[in-house]
Amino acid sequence: MLLSLPLLLLTQPPAAGTLAEWGLSPLRQVRAELYLPARQLYSEHPGGGPAFLWGGGVQLAALVAAARWDPQYRPWLDAYSSALEAYWNPAGPTPGYDCLPLPKPVDRYYDDNAWLVLAWLEAAAELHEPRYQALAERALTYVLSGGDDRLGGGLYWRESDRLTKNTCASAPAALACLRLAELGQPAHADRGHELLEWTVAQFRDPVDQLFWDHRVVADGRLVTWKFSYNAALPIRAWLAAARLRPDQAAACRAAAQRTADAALARWYRPDSGLFSGSLRFDHLLAEALLELSAATGEPRYAAAAAAGAVALHDRGADPAGHYPEKIAAEQPRPATLPRWSLLDQASAARWFLAVALARRNAP
Repeated sequence: MLLSLPLLLLTQPPAAGTLAEWGLSPLRQVRAELYLPARQLYSEHPGGGPAFLWGGGVQLAALVAAARWDPQYRPWLDAYSSALEAYWNPAGPTPGYDCLPLPKPVDRYYDDNAWLVLAWLEAAAELHEPRYQALAERALTYVLSGGDDRLGGGLYWRESDRLTKNTCASAPAALACLRLAELGQPAHADRGHELLEWTVAQFRDPVDQLFWDHRVVADGRLVTWKFSYNAALPIRAWLAAARLRPDQAAACRAAAQRTADAALARWYRPDSGLFSGSLRFDHLLAEALLELSAATGEPRYAAAAAAGAVALHDRGADPAGHYPEKIAAEQPRPATLPRWSLLDQASAARWFLAVALARRNAP
C-alpha cells in the first residue's frame, strides 16, 4: 500500500536542527511552568501536584531524546531519573513504580512501568550509562510479574484488579525484553519473543493487521478498540525480533510493514500531514515509522512521521505554545487552551526530537 505524501516534505524536509528546536522548546516550557523544584518532579497541570506516572514516563523519554541531541540536557535527565524514585513502591509481591509518588496505597500499572523501561534502555544504549540499564532491569522485573497463564500468557494492565490483559502492556514489555537481549542480556530474548507471539495471536486483527486493545480475563471477551500506539509497539518489537533472529528477519519486517501500512491508512491524513488519533498515542506510531524506515530503507514511513511533526508544529500549538491532546484537520489552530498537560507537551517534544535524531543519524 503506497500512500501519497505532501510534496513539500519530499522536496524540502525540515532541517534536523529546526525539528530539534521544536522539540526542545516545549521541554523548556514544561520546565518553566510545570517543574516542582523542591522534588525535581513535574506536575501534570499548572499549579498541581506531581504528574501521574504515564505523563512522567513520556517526559522521561522526551528528556532521553533531548540528552541524545544535546548533552546540556543530560543533567535534566539524570535529575529526573533520580527524582522518579519518589514513585517507587517497595510493597510486595513485587516492588514497582506507583502511579503517583508515595506515601499512598499501592496502585501500580504494568504499562506505566514499561514506558520507563523503554526510556531507560534507550538511555543506556545511546548515552552509555550503566545506571540506566540497571533502573530498566529493576522496573522490568515488576512489569514481567504481571504475567500468568490465564488466556495462555500475556500481561495484565493494572495490578490491583487484574481484570484485563492489554496490548499496551504486553507489546512494550516484549520490546523491552528484546532490547535488553540486544544490550547483552540474552536470557530475556525468549520471553520477548513469547510475549510478542502471544500479543499477535490474541490481538492482531487478521482483516486489517491492526491491534485490538484488550481482553477481559474472566470470560476472554475481546474489546476491539484500536489505538495507534497499539500498532506502534508491535512494529518495533518485530524489528527487534528481526535483529535477534536473522532467519526470521524477512517475515518479521514484512509483518511490521503490513501493520504500519494499515496504521497509516487509518490514522494518517496525507492531505494535511496530520495524524488523527491522540497525540499521546500518535507520537509512538511516528517513532515506530521512523525505526521501520531505517530498517527497510522505505522513505515513505519516515516522510509520514516528518509530515506529522510539521503539521503538529504548524497547526497544533496554541499561541502560548501548548499542545492539545488531539488536533482535528477541519479545525483552525487552537485558541489559548484553558487546560493542557505534561503528557501532551512531552508527547510533542518526543515526536519532534525523534524525527530530528532520525534525520541527523540518516546515512
